[in-house]
Amino acid sequence: MLERLANLPRTAANSRLLARRADILLRLFGVDHMRLSACKTRVHGDYHLGQVLVSRGDVFIIDFEGEPMRFLGERRSKQLPLRDVAGMLRSFDYLVEASRRAGNSGAPDGLLPEMWSAFLSSYQSGIAGTPSLPVDPKQAGEVLLIYLLEKSIYEIGYELSNRPDWVEIPIRSFLRLIEEPVVTFE
Repeated sequence: MLERLANLPRTAANSRLLARRADILLRLFGVDHMRLSACKTRVHGDYHLGQVLVSRGDVFIIDFEGEPMRFLGERRSKQLPLRDVAGMLRSFDYLVEASRRAGNSGAPDGLLPEMWSAFLSSYQSGIAGTPSLPVDPKQAGEVLLIYLLEKSIYEIGYELSNRPDWVEIPIRSFLRLIEEPVVTFE
């Protein structure tokens, strides 16, 4: 999938992404070799803002079939719930960018980190003490970062196939994550 970027117009972001290919692959395969202090479970698999409905003071999560481009066996396999956390965090990135594209200049640059921080804080307090979150906060942050990178790569492939004019959103996010990792669980 990263090879498909070679056909895109040469931008600084695309060139930086292609130059980091080896580092990217090493990072993504890292989670498979970690000794995790957490239990895997069934996850949503495609969790984002579009899968959450709010009605009459209640919240409904819909569409539990997982990411459509993944094989069925992969969608059915047990994962760490941090994979779904990564999906929601990536969704916040799209929300801010879509708002900017729609001409809403009211989306401040600091909004995305604030959204991430609020979501992660709530998630941590909600899942505290369960066996599905790595005990070591550093390890939890590393796993979440890998899932965020993986999700960004998935999104790059999706955007190349469906909305090429949006591909810069996951590319910029991916580069931000790989160059300035700011995911912490402390």
